[in-house]
Amino acid sequence: MILTTPTRLFQNGLFRWCFLALFLSVVLGSGLYLNYNGKNLPRSSETMRGIFGTLGKRSTDSQSGQWYRVQGGSMAPTLYGDCRSFSCQQCGLASPFFNFDQHGTRPPKLTCSHCGIFENNLVRSEESSGQLVRVNHFTSGVDLKDILRRGDLVAIKKDDAVHIKRLVGLPNDWVDSEGLHLKISGQRVEDMILSQANQFPLPWLLVDLDSARLVSRWKNSVRISDASEDVLADDWIRSELRSWECSEETNHWLVYQHRSQTRGSIPSPVWDDCVFNTGLSRKLHLVNRLRLSGESLGKGDVEFVFWTTEGARHVMKSFQGPAKFTIRSIEGDLLSSEASAEIPISDVMVIGIHLLSGTVELKDLKIDRSVEYRWRPNDDRPTPFQLSADEWFVLGDNVPVSKDSREWGAIRSAELIGLVDQATKFASPSLHELMGRIDD
Repeated sequence: MILTTPTRLFQNGLFRWCFLALFLSVVLGSGLYLNYNGKNLPRSSETMRGIFGTLGKRSTDSQSGQWYRVQGGSMAPTLYGDCRSFSCQQCGLASPFFNFDQHGTRPPKLTCSHCGIFENNLVRSEESSGQLVRVNHFTSGVDLKDILRRGDLVAIKKDDAVHIKRLVGLPNDWVDSEGLHLKISGQRVEDMILSQANQFPLPWLLVDLDSARLVSRWKNSVRISDASEDVLADDWIRSELRSWECSEETNHWLVYQHRSQTRGSIPSPVWDDCVFNTGLSRKLHLVNRLRLSGESLGKGDVEFVFWTTEGARHVMKSFQGPAKFTIRSIEGDLLSSEASAEIPISDVMVIGIHLLSGTVELKDLKIDRSVEYRWRPNDDRPTPFQLSADEWFVLGDNVPVSKDSREWGAIRSAELIGLVDQATKFASPSLHELMGRIDD
């Protein structure tokens, strides 16, 4: 056997041509780099087949479209860019954090997003690359008004970068305000998205997962007029499996008392804090779009009451056996001030549950809050104003930090390059549980 050094091999003419062919195949096979939010994004060779896919209608063809990797956190919790997650030793859930590059190994005052436990009780779990999203590009000359719906995720070419944002305002819509809340043609943006059947629905953030708590934040309480009476025993009992049982009509309410994740777990209203935005200091706002879910066992009539800034909202449910349930505060009927005055809820005790008849067991109680789209203090807010026939209004789901139409102004049709129709799953399943994601 004859061995030849690499130098001698390269001097051979045939080998030089083979080496050149191999070099080109490696370079081309490694994919191109696209720019998203000012950063280089690799596109793998597996997606080259779909690079020329265009959109003339709403398409779900897996061979069409172009893939991008998300960078940053402007679309969290719907889409995640590069981040790190830490697991809490107390509740067992993981919390994602962005902007680590600004703080070195760890940002200051790291806390669990669920229970507020500080960083000495958090365990480094993983680093996650940004999700991949597929963008179906628009065909030249297509009428975008025939394709796009409110709530869609779209790709935008702006400032020589590709951005993914949520489309909320269509041509000729009115953009208005209710305090700081953004409204489109008279409807709050989060309520409008909730009413749409989108590929990427309204995002929710976890407030409380009772099964993850050794000590529950739910507790027994009585009607205001009965508060002076002696209470012999709690009618709502928490089992070893962390479900709540009540076996007869009672004057007791099961009430959730919220505690701050960032202020030492003291009793607190539910704020719109996003603790994954590390190092961000801003004014917080009260949340009034809550969602309660769980599973009911047994048969009985139960009333649910939500505290909101608009007043107490009331929902009735009749359970006829095992069933999962989801109740949103916006679905409730507003109670009169006289009726709500008797119910032991407040801006701190934000949800009350009352058994009217029968016997029920409630398990896996979970509270989420929806993302609420607001103007920020430094945004230019010339509202109300109407979008022209060629203008669109877009927002990022990470409301406090996203660059979008609140900063850019309305987007022109020529800046819309495609519709996002698919995204890879985020790397950590525990984060889906933590952020209250709704999966397909």
